[in-house]
Amino acid sequence: MIDWEAKPEPWRSIGLRFCRDLVALQGLSETIDYGVSLASGDKLRYFRCQRGWTQEELARKSGYDERTILRIENAQVRFPGIETRHDIAQALGVDVADIWDKR
Repeated sequence: MIDWEAKPEPWRSIGLRFCRDLVALQGLSETIDYGVSLASGDKLRYFRCQRGWTQEELARKSGYDERTILRIENAQVRFPGIETRHDIAQALGVDVADIWDKR
């Protein structure tokens, strides 16, 4: 888990800017400008940052540990189980399809 607010400069600014840039992606869809497809982990990070949550907060609200959230966001786990996807999407208040393809 990375708590950017607690990090010293310049890491704090870099991390917060990264989250802000993700949130700035208006009209997030499967394909963004230039036909670049966003990975599930990037979409998950987008929705988490949009709410201003840390990985720890999302983990707590979804009932999973931080390591699970970290691994999904970093594409170490590309297709978590159906129940995991549902719980995380529900915690974020979005549809599972907003984050993951049907598989």
